[in-house]
Amino acid sequence: MANREQPRTGRFYFSMLGLGIALLAVGITCLAITLTNVSSFDRTFSFILLTGSFVLLFAGAFLVVWSFTTLWVGELREGDYSLYTAAALEVMASDRDEEAAAQAYQELVQHFKDELQELRKLTEEQEEKLAQARSSADRLEERVGEWQEQAIKMFRLMERTLVHSDQLNTDYRRAVEDFLKQYTTLVEPLGISPIIPQRGDRFDERIHIIHALEPSLELDGGQVISCVSWGFGVDGQTRVPAEVVVAQN
Repeated sequence: MANREQPRTGRFYFSMLGLGIALLAVGITCLAITLTNVSSFDRTFSFILLTGSFVLLFAGAFLVVWSFTTLWVGELREGDYSLYTAAALEVMASDRDEEAAAQAYQELVQHFKDELQELRKLTEEQEEKLAQARSSADRLEERVGEWQEQAIKMFRLMERTLVHSDQLNTDYRRAVEDFLKQYTTLVEPLGISPIIPQRGDRFDERIHIIHALEPSLELDGGQVISCVSWGFGVDGQTRVPAEVVVAQN
């Protein structure tokens, strides 16, 4: 006869609950380290840390919610209380005195009540910790969003400066272009990338928007003649398409 699968016990769910809390703590720590040291970390390493942080946060939250829900509805198997129930039944079977049996039963019921009370108390504590972890994650996400907006403003400032580059001396223009390259390298690991079309690029409706169509003797139809306004990508998606003047046949 095949062996029956052993049911999961309360210890299993408590272990999963502790593991989930540990993953949340590690995820928040990694995310904080990444955000505070992004300028000193390698771009690839920063991206890996950021991705791993969110994976740990989501995995930890899932484990905490799942184990907490299972414990709250009382899905504890009889295996955890096998010793207590066996001892109580032995007393009832061996001692025919109804008073002793009733006392053993009351002790067993009281034990269950005490265990349930401890479980509820632990659940409330874990709920509070989970709420705090979610609040911290929300604050970090909000700060990242604010930082992304400030980064776009900085790019706009450099764009306005380079638009009038013909009025700048060579050294100043080169300094602004070098700063643009360095700043782009700095912010790309956090999901910000400027879209700066160059003359001769093919028009791409995913990242470009047509500002005007003009005839051109030098370029083929559908090629970019000039860039009117930079665009920006955030987290792999185009938030603001670049405005371009496109050659027509």
